[in-house]
Amino acid sequence: MNQNLKKGLAALLMAAGIGMSTGCSIKNTIGRAHLNHQINKNKSKFPDGRQLITKDLDEIVKKASLEQIEYGNRKLSILNLRGTPYEMGYQHGRLFEKEINKFIPYFVGFAEFGIKEKSDLLYDLQIDAPAFKKLELAYEKMEPFISEEYKEEMMGLADGSGVDLKIIQIAHAFPEIAENTCSNIIFPPSTTENNHTLQVRILDWFLQPKGQKAPMVIIYHPDEGNDYAMFTSAGFIGAITGMNEKGLGVGQMTGGTQENEYVDGQPMPFLLRDILKNASDAEEAVKLAEIPIEQRTNAYFYVFGDKTGKGIGVFTSRDKFDIVKPGETYYHMIRRGKYVKDTIAEGIPDIIYGGGVKNSIYETLSSFSKSGEKVNIEKIKEWNKNFAMDSNLHCVVMDLTSMEAWFS
Repeated sequence: MNQNLKKGLAALLMAAGIGMSTGCSIKNTIGRAHLNHQINKNKSKFPDGRQLITKDLDEIVKKASLEQIEYGNRKLSILNLRGTPYEMGYQHGRLFEKEINKFIPYFVGFAEFGIKEKSDLLYDLQIDAPAFKKLELAYEKMEPFISEEYKEEMMGLADGSGVDLKIIQIAHAFPEIAENTCSNIIFPPSTTENNHTLQVRILDWFLQPKGQKAPMVIIYHPDEGNDYAMFTSAGFIGAITGMNEKGLGVGQMTGGTQENEYVDGQPMPFLLRDILKNASDAEEAVKLAEIPIEQRTNAYFYVFGDKTGKGIGVFTSRDKFDIVKPGETYYHMIRRGKYVKDTIAEGIPDIIYGGGVKNSIYETLSSFSKSGEKVNIEKIKEWNKNFAMDSNLHCVVMDLTSMEAWFS
């Protein structure tokens, strides 16, 4: 593993100052309704058919390592996973059993609420069925496009945590259904005080599932491919924000909610994991992101940065695959296959950015660019307080040159 990545992530700091409200206007619609029949009783065999015994399970868990950083009254877990995909899932589930049994049922309960609001826009979920059944169907349609290693990891996660595999699967299907607005920025070395590439990822999604209550960093050490880190919540193995040992950073935001979206394709969180595992730089990430049209699901704006200073944005949907370079003006929302004119993102020299609804992002970055000043970590953390929405789940600043990160 790249030693800078290991040292940088071991020294992760939870940056103070971003308030995360736990208020929930629909809290009575979500909860632990399904938990009583979610406990997984079928923990007798490995995926390859070998019988499980307690000694085997203990040895699996010993392959993992866990660090915890406290900052005030907050705690951040950094989990290093090793072994087969099943073993890494089992380690995650076993070590975070309590957190997963709290978070995942809330998540799925909220998913049931969310799909009632969204399913009329989903081309392949327009059926007369209860919300939970639609979520099951959504995963069934995605499942052929999910690699076997992630399926095995979810199996291990279920066995380790005691949450039924079907519930784990549904939790990983929902982000493909319920996109929300986020923000991403890449500052190349020419714009930073330390001459490093800094990538900013602001995840604005939903607070109701309570993912902000179980923040963690998972560092994967696969037998093949790159070592990589994902900034996530306990029980979720898809990549939403991440960086790898080659100095590649990834982030994303919605490209708009439109009629006739699809779920029968490769889920975005698993596509981004593939990219972290296999890509060495931003250009390779773009190539891997260009999956066949029939495997694309919703509209997304991906942002890829690397330690060389390269930053690339990609707008992708079943209709489009458009590359955005620093300084270029583009539209970042699509509806009925066409770009929405009032979502234009004016180009800023040298910088790649995507920010959903807050004009302050463009205004701040434009003013900064014109001033000729250099940015640093502290300034970015202050900006993030204004850029983040009330629904903010996390903010991450990744130094892709030194392999350090600041997580709040």
